[in-house]
Amino acid sequence: MVFILKAFLLLLLIKLVLGLTGVILSKYGFVNSVKNGDNLTSWLSEVSTIRFFLEVVILAPLLEEFCFRGITQSNSTILVCSSITFLYLFSCRLSGVNFYEFHLKSILILLVSIALSIIFKDKIISTLLTINSSTISRICLVYLSSILFALWHYNNYNFVNVNFQTKVLTLLPHFLSGLIFSWFAIKYGIKWSLSAHIFNNFIATLFTLIRTQ
Repeated sequence: MVFILKAFLLLLLIKLVLGLTGVILSKYGFVNSVKNGDNLTSWLSEVSTIRFFLEVVILAPLLEEFCFRGITQSNSTILVCSSITFLYLFSCRLSGVNFYEFHLKSILILLVSIALSIIFKDKIISTLLTINSSTISRICLVYLSSILFALWHYNNYNFVNVNFQTKVLTLLPHFLSGLIFSWFAIKYGIKWSLSAHIFNNFIATLFTLIRTQ
């Protein structure tokens, strides 16, 4: 627990430093100001506070940890669940379906994701176990999943009329969070990366709700 607390404080420190860096760079015109994405803004106005809290603090970390950190595990069940979650989330995102809501489209996507993961279960497990058995390939997998994790949050921001370095600086905290969560998952198991992710989103949600009141 002490290790988790120290690592989380490190994450907060990194975010603080990046935030201050962004303010300084913005002052000199190197980066542009970024607002929340239109989807996030409309979502906040349409759903109740309780639903927003449950989806962001509980459901989002659960889905994202299995999707992006589950692949680093050695447990066969977790690897299959990770495959299902990965296929479900990215299929929903590419087709414009809200993955938080269960309706005909999302249920069909989920069923297809489950079916494909079961059909190719042995191949998925053997491939990921082979990757995770090598230190170098596992590190590459961690960095790749952290990059995807950062890009996954792209739609959280309105990047219209902003330069490239602004996008990089804005998404960098998500990338670093992905690395730290991966560290938790590999060293202590996915339940600890999930716990850290939930706590991280809990703090961020509190600040978001305070700002929008």
